[in-house]
Amino acid sequence: MGGTLVAALVVIGSLCSCASDDGDSEATVDGAAAVTALVNWAADELPVVEHEDGEVELPVVYVTAQNGDTMDAGLQASVVEHTTETANVRFADDRVQAIDDTSDIDAVRDGGVMLVVGEMPEPAQTLTVDVEWYESLDESSTLVVQIDAVDSGAAVTGSQPR
Repeated sequence: MGGTLVAALVVIGSLCSCASDDGDSEATVDGAAAVTALVNWAADELPVVEHEDGEVELPVVYVTAQNGDTMDAGLQASVVEHTTETANVRFADDRVQAIDDTSDIDAVRDGGVMLVVGEMPEPAQTLTVDVEWYESLDESSTLVVQIDAVDSGAAVTGSQPR
């Protein structure tokens, strides 16, 4: 990736839920909205390739859970549905599935990035999630990423090294 990560404000409509004990609507970010925001944030940092024939090749973003568990199928389906125009999302049950086994530097397959997502907190207006941004042995960062509920969805609003 090279250089500092710039936190892109990514708006994801229709992924936030509304809840409040006192009857007021208070938008919260759930797991699907958070992972969608992470994928779109990553895609925004990666190049989109446009071929001479006009075909656009979206960036590849692999997602895996830090604890090695398989992410919920409903969460996966929601993320894929809401990122079709920004990234080719692939979920991996094991980090090894995302690594190009012909690469000397253990690069991610298809020139993509792998997001290793830490434990997802309960839905809230603001979530803080540990994420490893991995491109190769030489390009990897462990980050704390902030995801906020915004008027039209969820957005990555900041990141800092862990």
